[in-house]
Amino acid sequence: MDSSQVDESRLRHPLERPIFVASAALSVALAASAVVVVLLGAEWLKEHPVLESHIDKVRLAALAAVAAVPAAHLLRRARRVLYLGNSVRLSAEQVPRVHAVLEAHCARLGIAPAPELYLCRTLAGGPARAFSGLDRDYVVLGTTLFEIPGGPGPDVIAFTLGRALGSIRLGHTRWWDETLLLFVTRIPVLRTPIRAVRTLSCDRYGAALAPGGLRGLILAAAGPDALPDVNVAAYRRQAEAFPSGVMGVLGAVSNDTPHVSARVRALYDAGLWRAEPDHNGAPAPHPASRSTPRVA
Repeated sequence: MDSSQVDESRLRHPLERPIFVASAALSVALAASAVVVVLLGAEWLKEHPVLESHIDKVRLAALAAVAAVPAAHLLRRARRVLYLGNSVRLSAEQVPRVHAVLEAHCARLGIAPAPELYLCRTLAGGPARAFSGLDRDYVVLGTTLFEIPGGPGPDVIAFTLGRALGSIRLGHTRWWDETLLLFVTRIPVLRTPIRAVRTLSCDRYGAALAPGGLRGLILAAAGPDALPDVNVAAYRRQAEAFPSGVMGVLGAVSNDTPHVSARVRALYDAGLWRAEPDHNGAPAPHPASRSTPRVA
């Protein structure tokens, strides 16, 4: 392997596969149960008043189970059209410094051709998300990144794009993946384990591709306006003191992702990031600041 390439063998979180298998099995079981309940008919439902009171929801779930595959295909096509129609495609001519980071990451991961890259004002769910269509992958950046005073800086861009590419490499964007998890991902408590562990896996890609990209993760805690004022070394010490138990990994059920401090600690514990000591023996803050030129 070329020395510039990334060793991806340890980037998937060790718990991701077993949690995916369990989540997919539960999702399929929920879908099958909904179909069975509908097929049993009205007489059987009268004997189970709790289910009968929710029969409309059960029928809707059964219909979704039957239509899952074609519906997922149509939704994926509609999503792509939505982003094509409401985004700016980045390239060597459009915001070239950001596109160059994507190309460099893809070269290190052996991805050819590189996914299409878009900038969208209405993106929800983070500063970047990755998707796959019928014949191509694409990454959508939110404009939150460009709300950072002075611009996001190369460290933030590198980490953000690294995470998005990780989602593609790990298969999170494939149609069969979305279909198998269709029911679980729509139930708040049940979807927390798979979303949490996949967040940690994508973080590993971001860290591997952006060794100095801690600010890219701190962005989730501080927000774009305050990010330039955050002392990176102090935040890392804060993350080191955060509990590493189950609560830190699973995070809050309401947002399905581990706490930011837990994510930072997990990357250092996994050896994907190393602290660079300053003259006092503490990790030195990243040089990026308000003077960082805006990415263009």
